[in-house]
Amino acid sequence: MVARPAVLKGAFLDTSVLLAGLIDLGAPAAGAQRLFDAVAAGRLGRPRTAWHCCLEFHAVATRLPQEFRLKPSDAAYTAAESPAGPAP
Repeated sequence: MVARPAVLKGAFLDTSVLLAGLIDLGAPAAGAQRLFDAVAAGRLGRPRTAWHCCLEFHAVATRLPQEFRLKPSDAAYTAAESPAGPAP
């Protein structure tokens, strides 16, 4: 039996896009910020992500340099309430 690849409909956001889209990291984050603006405006539909991306977001966002760092409770809330919440 040959395994068939999974088909994903819509956008999938990985950890790097979640970080740059949800935390203002300056000019390098502009593309991800525009992507999240499109999501918020309803132009992109509802993107998806994976639980491991949410966990990575939390791990990285709470260890960024002080000016960007989120408190653990804020990182958990942000990942859970993101428009790209984990795929069901």
